[in-house]
Amino acid sequence: PGLGGALGAGLDRIAARGGEPVGASEGESVIVARAYDGGGRRVASMELRGSEPYGLTARILAWAAAACAAGDLTAGAHGPVGAFGAPALERGCAQAGLRRVEGDA
Repeated sequence: PGLGGALGAGLDRIAARGGEPVGASEGESVIVARAYDGGGRRVASMELRGSEPYGLTARILAWAAAACAAGDLTAGAHGPVGAFGAPALERGCAQAGLRRVEGDA
């Protein structure tokens, strides 16, 4: 019984902060992906960097929405690579501001 009131009060405080986190325009996105084989050895890795995460997410979602509206996607649930294909997804992420960092991730 007491949890609902405490949870509601906490959510009210969070909602009162506003939509833009403090310092959002100053942040940076860092994405690290690593693939391992069955023996636990790393076989591939990649690091991507981009602008602050809120704007980057908005630009990627806008690209994906435009690609969906323009393309002939099949019905059903898809992951990003299945929906757009790896080359198109890479181009879309680059358009959104993600860049590949050379070197070992």
